[in-house]
Amino acid sequence: MSESEVSLSRSNVSRMQPKKIFSKHKSPINSMEFSADGTKIVTTAENNFISIYDVEEGCLDKVINSNIYGAGHVCWGAHPEIILVSSTLKDNNVRYLSLYDNKYIRAFSGHEEKVTDMVLSAERDQLLTCSDDKNFRVFDIRVNECTRT
Repeated sequence: MSESEVSLSRSNVSRMQPKKIFSKHKSPINSMEFSADGTKIVTTAENNFISIYDVEEGCLDKVINSNIYGAGHVCWGAHPEIILVSSTLKDNNVRYLSLYDNKYIRAFSGHEEKVTDMVLSAERDQLLTCSDDKNFRVFDIRVNECTRT
C-alpha cells in the first residue's frame, strides 16, 4: 500500500469527514452517477433539477431545470456532454439530453409506468431500462428503437 492509499477499516472510515457539502440544494436526490473519467457527477433531485458537479474542484458546474418532464434516474451517455434522464412528470420516457446546448436529442418510449433504473451498456449502444410496469427493455440508442422487451 502506498503512502496516499488508506485502508477501508472501520476506524479509518469513522474518522473521515466530508470535504464539501452543497447546502444550497436541499431536495432529496433521486439518482447520481460518476462520469466515465471520474471528473464529474450528475444528479437528479425530486425538485426536477439536474445538477452537474466538478469532482476535482468540488463545485457545481451546471443546473438544468427539468420541470416539464421531471428528473428520475440518470446516467451518462456515450459522450461526456450527453446524459440520459428518465421522466417523472409528463410520461415514462427516457430522454437523451445534450448538456452542450440543453436540448433533448431523442426519447426512448414504451414503458407504461415509472422507470425504476437504467444503465448504458459497456459498448455504449444499448440502453437497458426497467420499470414499475414489470418490463425490462433494451433500446438501441443509435436508432431510437426498443429491440427487446
